[in-house]
Amino acid sequence: VRDDGRRLFDGALPSLIEWGARHPAHDMPESGIHLSGLQITHPQAAVLNRAYRAIGLDQVEVGDAAFGIRAQLQTPHGSVTL
Repeated sequence: VRDDGRRLFDGALPSLIEWGARHPAHDMPESGIHLSGLQITHPQAAVLNRAYRAIGLDQVEVGDAAFGIRAQLQTPHGSVTL
């Protein structure tokens, strides 16, 4: 995180957390909801895409447009897009 609190690429590049030996999600009950797709748009899509690849986010789609995030979730009641 930058000293001024601003997030890189308008927040499109996630801050990474080192969780240690066990991720907290392992202790949560199963929700039946799973992330099935994530698309990011950003004016600097090519640079952002290289940054994603460098940290192993190979499955995230990056498009060239104004900043935006779209997530597809599979739920027990069907697909939902946020």
